[in-house]
Amino acid sequence: MKGDQRHFYAAGAKGMPLVSVSTDEERHARNSAVVKFDSIHFGRLEVAEDKVIVFASGLLGLPVAKRFVMLDEKEDAPFLWLQSVDEPALAFIIMDPLVIKGDYKINLKRHDVSDLGEPKEDDLVVLVILTAHDGDDIRMTANLKAPLIINTSTMKGKQIVLQDDGYQIQYPVF
Repeated sequence: MKGDQRHFYAAGAKGMPLVSVSTDEERHARNSAVVKFDSIHFGRLEVAEDKVIVFASGLLGLPVAKRFVMLDEKEDAPFLWLQSVDEPALAFIIMDPLVIKGDYKINLKRHDVSDLGEPKEDDLVVLVILTAHDGDDIRMTANLKAPLIINTSTMKGKQIVLQDDGYQIQYPVF
């Protein structure tokens, strides 16, 4: 993989650490544990273990998928990939909801984030899952009703369903 090195960035998600796929020499130099896995979209990946986000309860409808990494091949792109470490075919397009809805604001209660550790407000990142719809026109929507909450200090995540916020499951992105 030395000549075919690929770097992925978690840009656009404030506070999220860089995720890079690196050579054996670079990994040994850092002396960090590595997770190796396959992705249908990105091929064979190797990432530092401390870059893996754990969703202890899984995602809605996918309770078995618990370990993910955030990937993006372009530093300045608004879209990221949330790639499952355990399921090669499972990957979601995600993004910062403020990019599409500048007034997006959620009120988290302590019990919403208690299983993410003891997060400080600056440690929490909110992202939403996007869906690309088939049809004559390309249409993409964001699930503002069930955001992903990630504690960047513990790399624990959770998908929550907002109650009575008036946010849509299929908010138009474009």
